Amino acid sequence: MKMNRRGALCALLLALVCACDPKDAPTDPGGPVIQTGKVAGTTRTEDGQTLSGVLVKAEGTDASATTDAQGTFTLYGLKPGAHSIVASRKDYLPATQAVEVKADETATVALVLAVSEGRVAGTVQLDDATSHEGITVTLDDSGLSTTTDASGAFALENVRRGAWRLVASKADYLARYEVITVRGDETTSMALKLARATSRITGTVRFDDAASHQGITVSLQGTKVSTTTDASGAFVLENVKTGTWRIVASQADYVAREAEVEVHADAAATVALTLTRAAGRVEGKVLLDGASSHEGITVSIVGTDASTTTDASGAFVLGYVKTGLWVLQATKENYLPRAQEVTVLAGLPATVSFTLMQQVGRVTGTVRMADNSSLEGVLISATGTTETTVTDAQGVYTLFAVPAGARTVTARKSHYTQGTQAVTVVRDESRRADFELARVDGPPAVTFPMLSVQGGALVLKGGPFGFVRGASSVTVGGVTVTEYSTWTEELIVAQVPASLASGEQPVVVTMAAPWRPAVSGSVRVLRAQTVSAANDWGVAVRTDGTVAAWGSTPSGLGDLKGVVSVGAVWLQGVALLKDGSVASWGSRNEGRPDVHDGVAVAAAGLTRFVLRADGTLMMWGASVYGEDSPPAGLKDVVGIHGGFSHVVAVTKDGRAVAWGQGSYDATKVPADLSNVVAVAPAGFHNVALRQDGTVAAWGSNVYGEGNVPGGLKNVVSVAAGQFHSYALQKDGTVWCWGNNDGGRCNVPAGLTGVAEVINIGNGEGSIALKQDGTLVSWGTTYGFSRPPGGLVVVVPPR
Repeated sequence: MKMNRRGALCALLLALVCACDPKDAPTDPGGPVIQTGKVAGTTRTEDGQTLSGVLVKAEGTDASATTDAQGTFTLYGLKPGAHSIVASRKDYLPATQAVEVKADETATVALVLAVSEGRVAGTVQLDDATSHEGITVTLDDSGLSTTTDASGAFALENVRRGAWRLVASKADYLARYEVITVRGDETTSMALKLARATSRITGTVRFDDAASHQGITVSLQGTKVSTTTDASGAFVLENVKTGTWRIVASQADYVAREAEVEVHADAAATVALTLTRAAGRVEGKVLLDGASSHEGITVSIVGTDASTTTDASGAFVLGYVKTGLWVLQATKENYLPRAQEVTVLAGLPATVSFTLMQQVGRVTGTVRMADNSSLEGVLISATGTTETTVTDAQGVYTLFAVPAGARTVTARKSHYTQGTQAVTVVRDESRRADFELARVDGPPAVTFPMLSVQGGALVLKGGPFGFVRGASSVTVGGVTVTEYSTWTEELIVAQVPASLASGEQPVVVTMAAPWRPAVSGSVRVLRAQTVSAANDWGVAVRTDGTVAAWGSTPSGLGDLKGVVSVGAVWLQGVALLKDGSVASWGSRNEGRPDVHDGVAVAAAGLTRFVLRADGTLMMWGASVYGEDSPPAGLKDVVGIHGGFSHVVAVTKDGRAVAWGQGSYDATKVPADLSNVVAVAPAGFHNVALRQDGTVAAWGSNVYGEGNVPGGLKNVVSVAAGQFHSYALQKDGTVWCWGNNDGGRCNVPAGLTGVAEVINIGNGEGSIALKQDGTLVSWGTTYGFSRPPGGLVVVVPPR
């Protein structure tokens, strides 16, 4: 299509118009007129400084401008209405302002740009800790501060761009300073370590007993930091890291001292300590020459207050003695003092032992006899010494080593009055004591016991009997006693001949002095019990006074000697010794009495009994069935017999008294039973022997164990088992009745020479002692323990 000249000119003119300033653009002659406005303004910083190069735009339009050096700008061709003007520049936060534009008018704005922000983050750690919490991190002059967590991490937010001085600090550590540059919208990272600050510790450490205090070692526990004191005790520890420390002061022979000290960076810590000398102990023994007791010797350290006294063995302990070389001294009246050097080391005992020699003098004199009898052989003694002497044919004596001090000298001869004199013995000097002794006239006073036992002790009290026996003697039943365990002026303990028959026997005490009459009395001699058994064990006295046991013997029997009688029951045993004392073993053995006049023993349940020479009972152990509770007021007992769970005593007047488990009326003694000499309790029944040789029974009769055979007489021994009974006649015949399980009542055919039948409190078999000392048993019930073959035991005479 061809354009005419006029059309071409019009097009060129329109193009020129469009290239001109919009404000001069003509309106379309063919359309509506476009009306516009403009926005002019300035940009500046928050502190009022103008900003050039800021890009300013009207949002939603193509209008934009860049500020000049004065920070001014103009936006053209904006349609009338509301506009949002945005100014932006690097390192600043955009600024926005709303404006209303009107046609052919200029709206003005003033935009303020804030500097853009960054952040600072990183770690600050302590060089000697595992936790780094609580370190303060600050930007100087910014008002920004924070603290680290346990790992040392921190972050400072909204930090204006620019150069800052960062400070990291914590008490007792050296602060760190770092200059950092923060850029907008960026994180500045860093890592720091804080070293602990140092200070010093000063002070004094002194000895408690010295003028110079030089050379004491002062150190920090757990470190190599150390120094020593000068003569005044002063010290300084330099370059000590801040914190809590334990300071240690030490020196040989002194007790180390410790103190806790807080070290801070801003001041020196001070300490003052005193060391006391270390201590050990001195121990040992100091003995007195010639004395049995060494009690009361004074032991001391010369020059100190340390002092003590010895015990009866001479032992002593001085528990706190300072280290060093000391002189130990021991003194006691009438003894020569002793001194000895001793070196005491810290924490160690120094041992010392020596003997104090007596200061001794002499005592001499003569003894006259009022009846002009022989002067020879009078015994002379003095208190405080074991030395004795006797007079010669002229009655002269000398005690050569009598300890110095007040002493009593005694002259004694059996059957003569005793002479005493008080003398004061002086070291290395002689003192004199003369005596005249007169005869003791008349018989000795003698208290005879009610009871004794074959082979046991006969205790005679009274006197005077003479301090030595000499030719004096005791006869029992016409038999002269050959063994005495004690003979003093007031006490005789004689051994009753084991061969003596039981029963009431005369006793005669004859003095060696011919002018003193003999004294007569009597004693009831009990028959020894040399065999005793339970169902599962037994015990017997051998001819040499030892014991043999069989079966399930309770523990603790031991090696007994000098045994007279024995008692056995399930779980426990008891023995009477020839000196009148007792031994026991097995369960519940506590509380055994210290007796020396025992004449018989028994056991029942868990209780043991000893019958004393005066007819009273003592018991120990425990109670199961009340077996430890005899009737109140029980006395004049002449026999004690134990069953499995109950006990029977025989009194002097022939009564039987029972207690313990009362099943089947086992403890209910028949009212008409009298003249009893022995009882065999077993199971829940009893078999009694009367003085006339007849037999009675009471208690259980389940198997006929209480049915005494008719016509049974001339019996000398009775016994029983759990559910059977048996008896020995004078002619040696053994009778048995009751339960015969296992043949317990099948007395062996042809059995002869039986001396005694043996009671077995819970027995399911039978045992007999023969005259030759051997034991015979029968019955095969399970659990019954028979005595071993070949055993020979004591056979007490009747």
